[in-house]
Amino acid sequence: MGNCRARPNAQKGQSVPLAHAAVDLLDFLELVGRFPCLYFNQCVLREAIRRYEKVWLPLLSRIRNPEERRKLVPPLDVEWVWHVHLLSPRNYREDIANVLNIDPLTSKMIDHTLFGPAQREAGRSAARARWPTSEIFDMENHLAKQPVVDDSCCSARGSSPSKIKYDISSAAARQMTFNYQVQLPHYRDKRYLSIAVEAYLGRFLELKRRRPSGFWVPTYFIDLIWHTHQLHHVQYARDTTKLCGNMLPHDDSVNDRSAGSQLASSWEATQQAWKEEFGDTNILGLVGGQWRGNPSREEFIVAAQAPSIRAAVEDSIADLVRRERFVVSDPVLAPNDWAEEWKAVKWLHARSAQEGRSRRPAISRECTIGLPGHPPAYRARVTHTTRHFHVQPKSESQWHQHIGSFIEILPVEGWQPLATAHFVGQEQLPTPGVLSQSREVPTLEAGETAMLLRVAGADTAIIVGKWVGFKMPQPGIVGTPGVDGVPGDKESQRKGKPGVKGKPGSRAKPPEAGHCDLALYALKGSGTSTACRIKSGSSSADQPPKFQVSLEEVLDISNAGTATICLSEGWVEVSSKESLLFSFLLGMSLAAMNVMLQPLVKPLEAVCWSGGNLGGTSGASSQANDPAESVHSLLPPWAVQQHAFKMLVAAGGMAPTATVRGRPVQVSALGEGNASTDEVIHRSSSETASQGLALEQASELAVVGGVAYLAGSLTGDAIFNGQSMDQCKDPGGCCGCGGC
Repeated sequence: MGNCRARPNAQKGQSVPLAHAAVDLLDFLELVGRFPCLYFNQCVLREAIRRYEKVWLPLLSRIRNPEERRKLVPPLDVEWVWHVHLLSPRNYREDIANVLNIDPLTSKMIDHTLFGPAQREAGRSAARARWPTSEIFDMENHLAKQPVVDDSCCSARGSSPSKIKYDISSAAARQMTFNYQVQLPHYRDKRYLSIAVEAYLGRFLELKRRRPSGFWVPTYFIDLIWHTHQLHHVQYARDTTKLCGNMLPHDDSVNDRSAGSQLASSWEATQQAWKEEFGDTNILGLVGGQWRGNPSREEFIVAAQAPSIRAAVEDSIADLVRRERFVVSDPVLAPNDWAEEWKAVKWLHARSAQEGRSRRPAISRECTIGLPGHPPAYRARVTHTTRHFHVQPKSESQWHQHIGSFIEILPVEGWQPLATAHFVGQEQLPTPGVLSQSREVPTLEAGETAMLLRVAGADTAIIVGKWVGFKMPQPGIVGTPGVDGVPGDKESQRKGKPGVKGKPGSRAKPPEAGHCDLALYALKGSGTSTACRIKSGSSSADQPPKFQVSLEEVLDISNAGTATICLSEGWVEVSSKESLLFSFLLGMSLAAMNVMLQPLVKPLEAVCWSGGNLGGTSGASSQANDPAESVHSLLPPWAVQQHAFKMLVAAGGMAPTATVRGRPVQVSALGEGNASTDEVIHRSSSETASQGLALEQASELAVVGGVAYLAGSLTGDAIFNGQSMDQCKDPGGCCGCGGC
């Protein structure tokens, strides 16, 4: 049935309002996420399973009216393990039949329904009235006091062996990964959910019907709808049996993403089958609906330690925070290694460095922040890998390589990241066109890049930025003088010739540096976001800006106030001690965005890094002693020179001794005779290519100081600061991240 259309009107007459119910599911998952013990604490989970099996299921079975039974909502811990159990529909049916001693095919099967806030609270009230007084119903306060992890032996009190065969405890930990994937605000958008429902009903289930033996892998926006459907168990069994001949199973235990794994190979097979059956993979790979990394159990444990570490720092600066500015230190090259404790944790933000997926080893720079005359408060470590795209690649197939750079704010003497930031792409963020409301939701368009900011392991904000207003210098055009006419002569009967009007010239246009246009989105509870204004300004084009941001909508503290961040002078001003950690993270993230997005030019000849980087060294070019070769920066001379500003250097900018070696190109070689060395020379791509000068995306050249440059920043195979990997002749260098 190759290249067949998807089922038309797949959403028509759907048994469950899936888009609406998906929002109810997201609300529940957000609530569960406040209590990480429900993912990992074996004592909490074993007790919850006991209450589910021994109290809740028998309570429901005694209610004969299915509609009355369906409206009840149990305590949160029981509700969570019930939720996890339902996501293995075949095991759920078999286990319920064993626990209640019923025929799994009868109408007595225990059903479940997702409710909105008002209905859910009504269901809790009704269930509370039926709940035995010997058991706690309102568990939230108890759960908040439990450790994230407790693997000690804790037998369920007075219980007989469980009849539930499915391993709910292990599944609860796996569901934590899914819960994180779908907590960004665009998953609640009506249009986005409508597309997801259509993809699930009209294509994903249809693929299951047409090719029932395949192990097909959905992206997360489809998986969200699949989970929603399964949580209405009776209707799910009816719908999938009608379509596929039997109740569709769901296996969430396949999580190995390494090359050649079942998940990786099945994803490739899914894309191929989808294209063969439906003609394209646009809906399957819809932007914003794919994997964004796995939080680990160990990361949750470290995050639980962060408040006490922060409290010690905040107490030390409590009396000084309003008196002076916090100053950023000069950056230093960090050792290309991490503490053993750090390496023992699988970090969400650092997976590019930990998984060894970069072409070259990661490099890091460190700086501290503190009040003058006092010990530093925090330390920042900014790490770059060499496969980061600093703008959106044109090819969607390249998005899997967007693994990028990351920032960590740490204790001065400790290894635990208290706050982090890392780059994200359109695997994680959608374009505005797939949303019904995009004003308050972070999105990503061509030419933009984004960073996700996290505090104590929780998503806190997203910065989206692009560079605007950059212009290469435009040459003036010399006017053409007019030609006098020739008068006629009556006597000789000679006709006159009209003159030719002159053509006016045009003035040369100076270059413009442009600026980084940034937007900040605060990620709030219940999966919502708020666009926050960033005020910025700079005294001149060669100075990085100063930013002012209101933190009242970003941080959940009463005295968040305003943060002022000055990239040119390297300081941060805050209103309260509690806001310093996030403000430092925000400042380093804004610096990194400016570094990554600033347009670059490059000499026409192959370039490589020369000179040291904050004490590091790199090998010399093979032509370093050639007298025809001189040293030039990739940054245009009319723009901000990153090496002059310590926050930009700390964030990955060009270091003071990091330079780019390129062969000067004589103007005469480009066919312009004795033209000025500062003249801009225009060439079409075909003309330039014929001279052996490879143009990647720009169509003009600029000659500045006797060196010809290509206009614009690099994309495609570009890495930080725009240097192309295949242009680096020096195998000992780090290829464009500021020198090694």
